[in-house]
Amino acid sequence: MKNRLFIAAAAAALVFSTATFAQEAEHHGKEGKKKGPFVKADKDGDGKLTETEFVEFTAARMSADEAKAKFKELDKDGNGSLSREEFAAGAPKHKKKG
Repeated sequence: MKNRLFIAAAAAALVFSTATFAQEAEHHGKEGKKKGPFVKADKDGDGKLTETEFVEFTAARMSADEAKAKFKELDKDGNGSLSREEFAAGAPKHKKKG
């Protein structure tokens, strides 16, 4: 009886840890990597950023008016949303050390 109880507890722990791992992997992306800024900003996951998503994402770095102006600057095709490429074009460039 004790063996069955131990096996059941071990199985439950395994299922719980597997589910937790799956949730963490989903949170960090399919490859287990942390989400990039575009994915974090794209709250509805539709592959484009609305002005609202952009303003909310940049709120810690600039005012809403500045973010709206930057959004218009980055929206090269004028469709009212930013593609990943348009967003990346406005990202600060990091210089490699060395």
